[in-house]
Amino acid sequence: MEPSTIVTEAIADLLASEASPDSAAASLLVTARHLTEEPEGAQDLIDALFLYDAAADFLRGNPVRWARTRAEKGRALLHMPGFDLESLPAVAELMEESLRILRFRGTRAEVREIELELGLCLMGLAAIGRIEWTRVVGCYRRAIRLLDPATDGERLALAQNNLATALLQLEVDEVHEKRRMSDVIECFRAALAATPVEERPQDHALFQANLATTLAAAASDGCVTTRDAALEAFDRALALLQPAGVDHERVSGLRQEALRLWAGRDRERAASTEVS
Repeated sequence: MEPSTIVTEAIADLLASEASPDSAAASLLVTARHLTEEPEGAQDLIDALFLYDAAADFLRGNPVRWARTRAEKGRALLHMPGFDLESLPAVAELMEESLRILRFRGTRAEVREIELELGLCLMGLAAIGRIEWTRVVGCYRRAIRLLDPATDGERLALAQNNLATALLQLEVDEVHEKRRMSDVIECFRAALAATPVEERPQDHALFQANLATTLAAAASDGCVTTRDAALEAFDRALALLQPAGVDHERVSGLRQEALRLWAGRDRERAASTEVS
């Protein structure tokens, strides 16, 4: 991909001018944002990416503004028409570059936003086997520490849900399995706490279903208390979902699957006891 002649000439003119680096970068960023928000074709998007890079070059002497420009390019790339999975590594790299500086010299708000965006990128990369799920876990743990339950409830719930999803993908041994499941259950409960049922009943129901499924898996060892908690969570989710809806059918199926799993495990334990 090559920039248009107009863009290369504009960059050359700024390099030859007496404009300060900050002024030159600001001029380039205005054009990059315009091309990103109102592109007239694929070339405009290509030009926008080159302009972001040129602006960052002008800001080498200002680490904080350089980092913000790298993050802005990553955000622009993430939301461009035609974005695909092949672009995820580039976006993640831009976000991580910016965070190396902004975690120490940026604002809490901007670091929080970048961590959340990075988390989504890393989840996509982990899902296709490009990175380890441990990176996703670390990212969401950092993001959650920066979220305020009083003002960021919806995003906190999503972050907790995504952290739980990432934790479930980790490969752990039997020694650490109980702790992992405890952490996942804690995440789903935190997601529920941040999702008022009166305001977002659908989301609340789906988080209840996620919690119920996790409790059901944890209860396969025969713990009656955990099984009761799982069934209660399933029933709460079902009560909030439309009876004829797809989600209701899915959650109902998960409840039946849990009952079958427990029955099978109970038979195995009974048979083992009889043999011994």
